[in-house]
Amino acid sequence: MAAPEQAETRYSNGGDEWMLVQLAEGMSVGVNMRALAICRRLEEQRLDGVLDICPSNASYLVRLDPDELHPRALEEGLRELEAEVGDAADFHLQTRIVDVPILWDDPWTHEVVQRFRDRHQTPDLTDIEFAAQLNGFDSTQAFRDAVFGTPFLVTMIGFVPGLTWDYQLVTSDRQIEVPKYVRPRTDTPKLAFAWGGAFATVYPGPRRGRLPAARHVRDAVLRRGAPAAGLPRPRLVLPCGRHHPLSIRRQARVRPHPGLGRGRVVHLQDR
Repeated sequence: MAAPEQAETRYSNGGDEWMLVQLAEGMSVGVNMRALAICRRLEEQRLDGVLDICPSNASYLVRLDPDELHPRALEEGLRELEAEVGDAADFHLQTRIVDVPILWDDPWTHEVVQRFRDRHQTPDLTDIEFAAQLNGFDSTQAFRDAVFGTPFLVTMIGFVPGLTWDYQLVTSDRQIEVPKYVRPRTDTPKLAFAWGGAFATVYPGPRRGRLPAARHVRDAVLRRGAPAAGLPRPRLVLPCGRHHPLSIRRQARVRPHPGLGRGRVVHLQDR
């Protein structure tokens, strides 16, 4: 669940070229909107010496050229922007909804995760059973309904291009959280829908050229949907993602983009 926000924003220098600004210790939609609002205003200023701006879940990172912009001057400017933004109550985010088909509890992913039960907190339960029990659901069906019943906000991109961090749009008391394994798995099925902490994601698949499969999914969506010129810059204006389940029979009719390889959609698992 989201922790209370820290009393004061933390500004940290990373060598000569980086400044990390941590707005809060815990994740919430409110603090994510504050980070996006500050980054948007910083981009609009087009300051000489600001090379890159990267918003995150509860923080943001700025790369600067210290020969053009002194870090202390940048920090002073960022503090002023933070004061102007406040709680970001008037911040507007342009979004689009992308439906990601998920095959719930499919046999292929089940086969992989069952090989690593000795590394799991509860070896006698499946990942889905464990996540349902941990989050207080009476059944896996109730857990499934909670996963697919509310859209996810894509709050940031990482660790590779196309890998989204998806935060479910519910109150903190309803936020689903799933810990990682006691010891990491050495194998994860490509394109698996996974949960780590309070965030869900779809693991990128094998590389095709220089881009992971998740980027090919995005490219395919752009070709099928809105014109690329009308899309917001993903760095500052992030879309909503909405997952929905598939039956095995319906999954057989899904035709992936050629860049996805086999392109199998798979079930929830915790990371």
